[in-house]
Amino acid sequence: MKFNETDICNKVYNDTVYALKGSELKTCLADVKKVIVYIWSPFCKSDACLSIGAVQDYCNENGYDLFVVLETYDSEIINVQRSPTRPYFSIDHLYHESNAMDKHWKSFTKELTGKSKPKGRYMEFIGGKHSSMIDLNKLINK
Repeated sequence: MKFNETDICNKVYNDTVYALKGSELKTCLADVKKVIVYIWSPFCKSDACLSIGAVQDYCNENGYDLFVVLETYDSEIINVQRSPTRPYFSIDHLYHESNAMDKHWKSFTKELTGKSKPKGRYMEFIGGKHSSMIDLNKLINK
């Protein structure tokens, strides 16, 4: 995992996970018309947890850029996922000051969206502004 990387917005997939702050991701999203930020967990068993490949396909078909932010990292599970166009990102827990997932997740999403309690794994941004939380499972599996 790389911390404090420069030019993070223009990276493409390359087997490296980049830790970032909510404000850094927000800066990247400002220059992209339509974005889905997917908070992905390798151990999620919910119907809401789709494969990265399925979400990338949905994004490609619907004009979205996809940013995948890993909740946790598990190389075995991530290696069987189809790679997204952009690199994997992770929450910079050193900046967001906690190793407890729920605490640094809340700090990260508040900095990213401006909302204190966004719920869901899929955040839509239009023109760099947080638009909504969407249920991709319903859209992809309809």
